[in-house]
Amino acid sequence: MGSSRVIPPEGVRVSSLEIPSGPSEIPRRSWTRLFRPQLVEHIVLVADYISIIAASALFSFLYPWFFTADLKHERAFLSIGIIFAANFTAIMATRRNYRLKNLALFGRQARD
Repeated sequence: MGSSRVIPPEGVRVSSLEIPSGPSEIPRRSWTRLFRPQLVEHIVLVADYISIIAASALFSFLYPWFFTADLKHERAFLSIGIIFAANFTAIMATRRNYRLKNLALFGRQARD
């Protein structure tokens, strides 16, 4: 009478399912690494850098075309954009504005 096992009726198959007991036993999915704060912070930093350089490249061709029709100095605008992008991302990273906590504060990001 002290037995805690239940005997199944004849003809019935019992399947057992092992449930992982700890977090170390649960298999990690590859997509869960995409939500790590460090990865998000690096993606935002690279996105800032690329968007500044892309805007610089775009306007380095548009400005002379609209105003002077002289397309000789487009590399100067692009090089200034690269220098500005490097300085901007370095300053923002130093101020820790790329931390996930600070990225969520949109008002502070707009002021900075």
